[in-house]
Amino acid sequence: MNSTYELPFKIDQEYALLNEVADKMGDEGDLYAGYRALKGVLHTIRDLLLLEEVFQLSSQLPPVIRGIYFEDYNPGQIPVMMYNRELLDQFRKRMGPRNSDYFEQFLNENSPGRIDEDQFFNTIQEKTGFEDRLMAEEAFHAVIDVLRSKLSPPELYQIKNLIQDDVSRLIA
Repeated sequence: MNSTYELPFKIDQEYALLNEVADKMGDEGDLYAGYRALKGVLHTIRDLLLLEEVFQLSSQLPPVIRGIYFEDYNPGQIPVMMYNRELLDQFRKRMGPRNSDYFEQFLNENSPGRIDEDQFFNTIQEKTGFEDRLMAEEAFHAVIDVLRSKLSPPELYQIKNLIQDDVSRLIA
């Protein structure tokens, strides 16, 4: 049976995206390096987000890349919610902005799940299997540069706002 149905994605576009990531890292043509970088960065960002935000971000990704994004994802096994924004938002609604400032400060100082820039890059390094932190930083910047060219400015802005302040400033 011969079908004229077209798939909603083009595999060659996803290959091009992986090549673009690898090229920006200095690994021209190394699809596996591009894949490791994309997967490690997306998984690190994904694991910082609340469940609803995970799906908001995924809806902006090309279909095959979305599969990479969700690979090995089990929200029940995320060790710690990185920052309890939902709790803070509910507190802010009930108690008002002035009172919530103190609560936010308390959460910032006492939340064991908040990560700083060093922890963020160490997590990328662990998830990618790259040898050193510099490679993890290069991977992050390469992936963000490629995503910047593929996503709309409002979506990139939304991603930046979903991530903690310590890390979001890295997305210019």
